[in-house]
Amino acid sequence: MRRISKAGLCVLLALALPAHATDHRLRVVNDGSIPVTSLAYSPPGSDRWFVMADGPIEAGETGQVVIAMPPSACVFDFRVKYQGAPQQLIRGWNVCRAPTLHVGVGEKAAD
Repeated sequence: MRRISKAGLCVLLALALPAHATDHRLRVVNDGSIPVTSLAYSPPGSDRWFVMADGPIEAGETGQVVIAMPPSACVFDFRVKYQGAPQQLIRGWNVCRAPTLHVGVGEKAAD
């Protein structure tokens, strides 16, 4: 397994929220053959996206992102953008039960 590129790691951001927030750690694996150019999350059903990774996550690489949200929040929607390919929407992902998210063009997201 290759590591995420140094540039990709630098763009994985911890999102700051109030002091009562807890961190959900999400491992993201790009199983596809195309680099991920952006990774964002939103509360389920919302159109407000928060960018977590804005830079390349190369094919076959793994990265870790942190989502700082109230302890009761576990379910999020994710938007994955790829270089030269349609974006992928992953709806209703429970980061508390499934802390690894596999993304990739043509692959189904699964733990």
